[in-house]
Amino acid sequence: MRNEIFGMKRGIKARLENIPGLRVITYEPEGWSDFPVAIIRTDGRVASEFEADFVVTVMAGGSKRREAYDTLDSYIASGGEMSVEAAIAGDRTLGGAADRAYLVGVDNIRIVRMGGGRYAGADFRVRVEKRTEAEAALPKLERSDTLRNERDGANHNYFDVTDIPGAHGAMAQIKIYDPSGTWSGERRMWIARRSGEGRDDNLFFQAESGSIVRGSAIFEEGAAIWSGNAQASTEASGGKCARMEWSKAGAYTTRSEFTLCGYARMTIAASDIPRGRFRVLVRARTDEDDAALRTGHMGFALGWYSGAKSKTPDESEAVFPETSSEFRTLDLGELTLPPTAVPEGYAAPEFNLDIYGIFSGGGARNEAGAHHFRWSVDCVTLLPIDEGEVAVDGVGPSERILLDTLSKAGYGVYALDESDAVLGPAEYEGAPFRIGPEDTRIYVARDDVSDPSGVKFGVTTSLTPLASGV
Repeated sequence: MRNEIFGMKRGIKARLENIPGLRVITYEPEGWSDFPVAIIRTDGRVASEFEADFVVTVMAGGSKRREAYDTLDSYIASGGEMSVEAAIAGDRTLGGAADRAYLVGVDNIRIVRMGGGRYAGADFRVRVEKRTEAEAALPKLERSDTLRNERDGANHNYFDVTDIPGAHGAMAQIKIYDPSGTWSGERRMWIARRSGEGRDDNLFFQAESGSIVRGSAIFEEGAAIWSGNAQASTEASGGKCARMEWSKAGAYTTRSEFTLCGYARMTIAASDIPRGRFRVLVRARTDEDDAALRTGHMGFALGWYSGAKSKTPDESEAVFPETSSEFRTLDLGELTLPPTAVPEGYAAPEFNLDIYGIFSGGGARNEAGAHHFRWSVDCVTLLPIDEGEVAVDGVGPSERILLDTLSKAGYGVYALDESDAVLGPAEYEGAPFRIGPEDTRIYVARDDVSDPSGVKFGVTTSLTPLASGV
């Protein structure tokens, strides 16, 4: 294993040396110089013969604190030529030293004074996995379960792999299918994993339990602005949703420019704020009775507010449903929730997740009568993506999706027919992720028109029950 660790370090070093101007070393220097610099070390955790963790400490210099932080931000970014994550993703095998390497997270972001300079630093946690030939020869265990698409029912949209016996480092396959024949076959499915302490975080929020904040009127003066929580809707999970509505009797002309029309706010107590990177999935709908409006005029966007910091979306962040008058699950983009340092004796800030209703490019006119424009928000799921995610399009009732990290075929996402014959690689976005029994929770969500509590998932896991040291 020692030689393999050296090989993994060299592989990480080779990947990071593709970042322009970054000096990369595999030892702790006696003196600090030649910034920016990245130091690679093991973090003391070598889980088994199959998995090891490394910490890459990156220190960026600059004549001013702002300059140092701007440089560090370019390393933390998920993409670009300066991105550490993108550099590792460029060759996840690390030149053949591993089966898969990926960035787990970034923490310990700080500013340090050394000599006469200020340096911004952060620790990048990289996980490296390597399998053995013995793994494929061992027998498999299986377990099945049924999940629902949201949490109003007895089942949830996640599946715990921890109940399957197996040694740390074991690999698995997960097959996801439709046990009730309710999948439409036209909508998207999201699959992700989370392990360790964060697996018990609450990542599901019902909009009707939040608050509504009214925004600017999108009509001329005299328009009625109405909003409320827990509005009845037979298509909403639990039969309720939050709703914002603008209406006017008589003549009007809607604004044609991008307009924020208010938002549904879900408040997360400081003690319950999850940490990590998430994809914000919102189940929402738009309704209007003005024939001049089309899809692409009414939509949603993500914002947030916490302590003295806030994020208000702009036009580039707007997401428009492909259809109106039905609930759709929309991907409003990524959200990173880092840990917040709080001095003893002081209170941590709460986090407010804001789902904005937006209007853009309408220009609809009305000479008489009364029309309404309505935004409804049902629920929000924070899909954890810091350990991997896959988004698959168009899975029908008779098809199955197989996430494979067990077979010799390697990491992959496959489409199966109802007899489990392989139809071929599935069309998906994201990257396949490792599946094993180490406190792992698999999240699944679908965008189906029906009440989400009726959308079920059949899940079967096959696992190699490795013995330690095999």
